[in-house]
Amino acid sequence: MKNDIEWPEVKDVGIAIAPLEGSWEVYLLNLRHAPLHDALISVRGYGEVEGRNKETATVRLFLGEVSPGSAKKIENMLTEALALTHQYWLTFYQGGKLFEKKYIFVPGSIEERHFISLPLIHRRGVMIQ
Repeated sequence: MKNDIEWPEVKDVGIAIAPLEGSWEVYLLNLRHAPLHDALISVRGYGEVEGRNKETATVRLFLGEVSPGSAKKIENMLTEALALTHQYWLTFYQGGKLFEKKYIFVPGSIEERHFISLPLIHRRGVMIQ
């Protein structure tokens, strides 16, 4: 039954992480020309820190409609959490179709050497699109 579901490719939607005064802010960026409807994102962190397995609670956030060409803040992240892998699993509707994409930031990917100029929020940081 799952094989019968069409999963269109997600384009022009990204997750961006930017530093802010000792912590980090995570945003959903809608770079499309149409809104994302009923946007839902599941957030979790996991990995090994100092030889011990660590895992955050899974948090599910309903973002509702995300306007075209806009950004919605997802969460604040402490600098200590950068040692973990961060997974953001996005689901939304558009044009009567269900879209889904998983964005994964591995340890070491959220560093200044990977920074770019982030669209919509006009800051420097990292982004997966």
